[in-house]
Order: sequence, then C-alpha cells, then structure tokens
Amino acid sequence: MRLPGNKLSRVILLIILLAATIKVPFFSNSSALTETVVKVEPALIKLGNPEGDPIPIPETQFTVAIKIYNVTNLYGCDLKFRWNTTYLKYVGHSVHVPKDTYPDGVLWSPIFPLADDVNTIEGTYQIAYASMAPASSFNGNGTVFTMTFEVVKQPYDYETGGPTVDPIDTLLDFISTDLVEYLSGDPILHNVEPAIVRIWEKRSELPAEPILKVMPTTVENMPINKTFDINVWMIGVGSQYDVQSFNITLNFNFTLIEAISITEGPLPRNYANTTIEILKQINNAAGTATYAVDLVPPRKPDPPTGGILFTVAFHVIYESLTHPPPSCELTLGPIEILDRNKGSIQHITGNGTYTAYRPPPIAKFTWIPSGNVLPQGQTITLNASESYHPLGIKLYTWDFGDGNKTTVETPIITHIYKVTGTVTVVLNVTDNGNSWNIISATIYIIESQTVPAISVVNPVTGNNNFTFYTNTTAVGFRFNATIWIYNVPNLCTYQIHLDYNSTLLNATRAWLPTWHPQWVFYGKTTIRSPHSFGPNYVRIGDAISGTYSTFSGTGIIGTIEFEIIHAPTTGKAFCNLDINNTDTLLLNSTKNEILSSKTNGNYKYIYASPEKIEPRPTETVPYVVAGIITVGIIIVAAIYFKTRKPK
Repeated sequence: MRLPGNKLSRVILLIILLAATIKVPFFSNSSALTETVVKVEPALIKLGNPEGDPIPIPETQFTVAIKIYNVTNLYGCDLKFRWNTTYLKYVGHSVHVPKDTYPDGVLWSPIFPLADDVNTIEGTYQIAYASMAPASSFNGNGTVFTMTFEVVKQPYDYETGGPTVDPIDTLLDFISTDLVEYLSGDPILHNVEPAIVRIWEKRSELPAEPILKVMPTTVENMPINKTFDINVWMIGVGSQYDVQSFNITLNFNFTLIEAISITEGPLPRNYANTTIEILKQINNAAGTATYAVDLVPPRKPDPPTGGILFTVAFHVIYESLTHPPPSCELTLGPIEILDRNKGSIQHITGNGTYTAYRPPPIAKFTWIPSGNVLPQGQTITLNASESYHPLGIKLYTWDFGDGNKTTVETPIITHIYKVTGTVTVVLNVTDNGNSWNIISATIYIIESQTVPAISVVNPVTGNNNFTFYTNTTAVGFRFNATIWIYNVPNLCTYQIHLDYNSTLLNATRAWLPTWHPQWVFYGKTTIRSPHSFGPNYVRIGDAISGTYSTFSGTGIIGTIEFEIIHAPTTGKAFCNLDINNTDTLLLNSTKNEILSSKTNGNYKYIYASPEKIEPRPTETVPYVVAGIITVGIIIVAAIYFKTRKPK
C-alpha cells in the first residue's frame, strides 16, 4: 500500500528530525546545493594611479584573506599559495584555525597541524590542518588565513615599451588546493578564484641623455647553485637618435658568481628591422660579459624609447658564513653606442649590486621527557643546544603553542603545559649576525590520569587515531602502534596482549624500545619475554631482574608494527587494536596485579579503503540507533495502515 502524500511527508520529516537529534550524517556527500569555492579576497587590489603619476608605491602594504565558501562536511584542508616576488614581499600571516578560537575561521578542534611553511625566496606558502575525533565537521564559510604583503617594485612606463602608462597584473593564486570530507575522506569538489594585484606604472619623462641601466639594481638571497638574470636596459632613446650599434661589457666579481649565457633582448628587434650579432663573449676569469650588435637600417617608424638590450644569466658559486656577507657592483663599461649620423652617443650609467647569500642558522631542539605524547602538568625541559651557526647563536625565542612565548639567551628552558590537546612548539634562533631560522614540533598533551591506564598510541599523531589516506591500494603499507602506560605505581613485570582483525592487518614484528629514555625499564637489567604472534593477536612483555628499582609514572612499554594485507577497492574497512583484558598483566614488586590499568578506552579503529584508513569509534552508535528508530517507524506505519479500515 502506498502512503498518501501528506502522511509520507510526515514520516520522512520525522526520520530527518530523529537523525538530526542523534546527529546522524544522512547526507555526507560533498555535492552541496551551493558551490564550494576557495578564493582570495579582495579579488582585485589596485595600486598606483591610472594616470601614471609617480606615486611612491614601494613600501605600501596590503592584506588579503584566503577563504572557503559554501563547504559541507569539511574535516581537513591543504592549500599551497604563491605570489610574485618581483613585485611583492611577504610581511606576515595569521592562521584562522580552529573556529573555536577564531570566530571567522574554519575547522573545529581538536585539530592537528600538518604544515605552516613560508618560503620567502620562492614566494610560496603551504598550510595544512585537519580536525581530529571527536571534532565535528565544518560547514559554511570561513577564513583559512590572512597574509600581508609589501610592494617592492613599481615599474616605469618605459619598462613595457612606453610611452603609454599600463598596469602590471600579477596574481595571488594557488599551486594546489585540497579539501577533505568528514567520514569518507573523499576530496570535496570546489572551484578556485585567485586575486589580481594591479600595479600601475609610473610615468617617466625622456632624460636629456639615454640611460644605460642594470636591472634589477639589487640581487640578494640567492643560495649556491641558483641562477638569476641581469638585464641591461637602454632608456630614453628619443626620436632624435638613430642608433646604429652598441658594444657593452657587464662586469662582476667572478669569485661570487659566474656568467653562463648572454641573450639578445627585445629592444634591438623592436628598434630595427634586422640585427646582426657582432660579439657575444663571457670571460669568467676576468669577470666580464660583453655583447655587441649592429642594427640594420631602416629604423622602425615608431620605435620604443626604452627596453632590454641584452640579458646575462648568472650562476651562484659562493655562499658566505660571515656577517655582513660580501657584495660586488655590477658595472657597465666599456660602453660604445653609435648613432648613424651623430657618432658616439653620450649616456648616463646606472649600476647594480650583488650581495652573496649567507645561510641562516640551523635551528634544532629536543625535549625531556621525549616523545610526542606528554601528560598535562609535567615539567618539560627543552634543549636547543644543537642549534648552530659559525657566528654563534645569541637569542632563542620560544613559542610553546599554549599562548606562552619568551626570548632567552641560553639554549635550555623548562615549561609546564596546563592545557590538553595538540600544541606546536616553535623555536626561532637568531645568530650574532642577526640572521634567524625557525623549527617546530608537535606534541600531544594528554590529561593527567589518576589511575593507571594503558593506551595504544599512533606515534605520528600522538593520539589513538590511526588514519591513512591513499589514492591507491594500501596493501603492503606498514605503520607502528606504540603502547603507553600512564601513572603506574611500582611496575616490575608486564605482559601486553593486543588483538586485531587478521583479515585486514598482519603484525609483522614487535619490540621493546630499550634505547628510548621513555621506556619504562630504561637503564635497568630486564628479562625479556619472547614476543608471541597468534592468528589475530600479538603479545609482548618484560620484567626487571636483580636489585634494580621498579618503575612508577608514565612511559612506553612496547611497539608493534602492522602491515595492511587487505584494502577494499570501494568503501572502507575498520578494526580495533584492542588490549585484551584477560591476557594483559601488570605486576608490582610483590607480584600483585596492578588493577584498573586496562579499562581506559584503549581501542583503535582503522578504516581502510583506496582513499583512506580512518578511525571513527563513535560513529557506529548513531547509525545503529538511527537504524533501530527507522525500522520502528516503518513497523508502526505498517501496522497503522494494515489495521486502518478502508473508507
């Protein structure tokens, strides 16, 4: 019997309301009613005056926001952003993750930072963050990050051929954008909208004499083996001239850089109908690059008043370890420019400067207790003694990731975390030449336990989440599971029995991290119990021997390596990494069992598919409840219509 339209609508509405009440994501497809967009705002940044007035744009700063619009079920993002370093210089950025902290941001906490990397030389920035269970998915609109730039170059009209004042359009765009969906881990389809930075040229007047100029006028921050171009410009060639030829030498310091090629620029071909190359000579032993060309008449009817005569490509062969690093002038001379009727043309010369690259200091730090999982309230000693530069390190700036920051002159410092969750520790070291470098590390701060607890921990993420994403089959991939024990008193002997689904995984090996300072029996004489492997379990254990003291506190008690042996081609699969209560034992020095150590949520869920392996331990309950409620509604509806008397 078919339900009448109004009754069917009520049943469907009831099911949707019940699903919403128990938070069942019935609709988890990335396709939304509105289109998802990753965009840069504002979409157009105008700098300068369309009339070409010489407004001093350099040093002008502006800020853009990178936003996501109309997204559904977002659980992670990976954006690679870029800009043109010829015109723009990176000043700073602000990450708006998570939304709990930034009302206009994206992703709900707890979050796991994967990348926050700026490359000022290449002009790129990568940001990657992911939410972690039990975080909800993000829906709607939000800002991922903002970035501030400074304009470093505003070209003159002659640089594009002149005399018309035109804009230079440079993009703020993306190398790649990846959005990941909640539960399924599938990519979220979306569009990308870059921004245009429009820089209007400055209007110039023809000088009294032509100018020969090296551009760019300043070259720096070029690491060894990098290449760069130096252009030799001629500017202000008015109609009173009829250039016949030029012969120009560019001089450089051959101990810092070497010339590798010379290429004719666009000006000669735009000025005359034909050009004849007379001389192209590189002498790196003397530090010279010479180029000579004849311009075959007739001159073009409306030739440009300026442009590039030739380009020299250079290769960096030296890096400096001193402060300040050495530099050299890029000079022009000898110079010979001939006019067809007037002979030698008088000119003005503008030289350039090359400054050698000095590598920044090496930033490095460790911490004790080591490991990526540490309890709340414990004193942590951070040690940056391995940071290095030949000039010496003078400042250590610490950002502990919990809102506390400090700058000190010594490499060792202590800190106590009063928060829980993921924190990113950032160290910025400054050497005695005022160069700096940064490094970061992620630590997962867990709640201090009041009773002993055993937990299976992912050593990469520092939590119980074993999630792997792959575009191909995951069969053969291996990962580690570390077994931790928290707040155990007087531990003398232990045996851990871990069950798993042997149709999906295979325990390939197990070991005790005897070299690790956070191993519970580190530095003690122990009796190894052999690791045993069953059809769906692995068992590890150890015991203290002799007169060594027992262990009390938090530490690692073993590591197990798993290999994925089955991954479905569609959908997903999961299993528990389950500490078996019956066969797991913790004994103190009197051989009495330490209780309450196997009841604190020590399960791991693994979802495996060609796209991912993702844990969702809490998601099964809502689906089961939803299924029961839905079946109940259907049964009630069937009974109602069966017993209902026909009219």
